[in-house]
Amino acid sequence: VPEHRLNNHLIKVHEGLMSMERDAVPPVDGWRDMSDAVNILESLVEMGIVSDDDGQIVAAKNAMGHAGVRHIETGVMRLTGEGMQILRGLLEDYGTVVQALTERQFIGACRRTERRVREILRGAVRAGDKVVAL
Repeated sequence: VPEHRLNNHLIKVHEGLMSMERDAVPPVDGWRDMSDAVNILESLVEMGIVSDDDGQIVAAKNAMGHAGVRHIETGVMRLTGEGMQILRGLLEDYGTVVQALTERQFIGACRRTERRVREILRGAVRAGDKVVAL
């Protein structure tokens, strides 16, 4: 993927993680950017481009879901310590993976992710989906 196309995306994801770690009231947009990255990774697994043998994507989805629910309940977006470790490691891997993809693979994963989100919004929730509307 051309560097100029990827940099803004990776910066947003990294800033989302940093805000979750440091801000008193992390913005919801940072959570959304991180969720996008996790969902794109899941699409890459479904496309057979990467694997998730250790279940880190599922663990990250759970951590993001818990943070979303916490935001709804308390008004503050927070990850647990374990959730933060999971996301930190997974998003580091995400940066490495997307930098190695072709532009066609990355765009394909983004489109697949967008289709899946539209399916979920229409009610087609699969086992393992974590749906939090913020």
